[in-house]
Amino acid sequence: NNEGAIADLTAALRINNKEISAWINRGIVHRKKNDFPRAMADFGEAIRLLPPKIEPVQTKLVSDAASSAVGKVTQEANRIALLAAFAHEQRGMAFYDLDTYDKAIADFSEAIRLNPHNAAPWASRGSTYMRMNDLKSAIHDFGEAIRLSPGMSSAYMQRGIAYHRAGESDKAVADYTQAHELSPKNPLPLVNRGIVYYTKKGKFDDAIADFDEALKLNPKEVNALTNRGVTY
Repeated sequence: NNEGAIADLTAALRINNKEISAWINRGIVHRKKNDFPRAMADFGEAIRLLPPKIEPVQTKLVSDAASSAVGKVTQEANRIALLAAFAHEQRGMAFYDLDTYDKAIADFSEAIRLNPHNAAPWASRGSTYMRMNDLKSAIHDFGEAIRLSPGMSSAYMQRGIAYHRAGESDKAVADYTQAHELSPKNPLPLVNRGIVYYTKKGKFDDAIADFDEALKLNPKEVNALTNRGVTY
């Protein structure tokens, strides 16, 4: 219910027009509606309201009684850093949608600086580098995303595509295999692995087996049908 969400978030901003999370979340809803001018305006306002010179998230909070005051300060600083990282990540995704890749990279980089332990902006920046055909940087960022979140099948899938495009077929196969193991109901890792098998390795039977399996998962997977036909 996008309109209901926008109405509530707008009402919240009438009560407090400095509520940063309301600006961010309303921007997210506008982005879902493909209303990018409003989304960008909301993300921009959220970022404008942030304090200057925000330090990155501190992973170790001070919680003992003797240092409780310091602990509260650290917790508040972490809250602001996480909010800022989220704002930049969301605006970066909107820039990505608009094919404004340099600005997307800048926002994802700031999100990473503020919260380097979150895999999502690493993966998003990797996808942006892929669009810019900077495969080395993309592979690095997907690797960081995987290190932080080993269960992120999409990062394995995207890194596999980067390796595939870079001509590193063995690494591509390994990543597609891992992506398939993590998301066994998704036919796309099988399709991509099958393409590597028949184009780079001459393993036609293995390729057909992958396309067959992908078509069991989704009989309307056109890429599997097309590439199986080419392999035959």
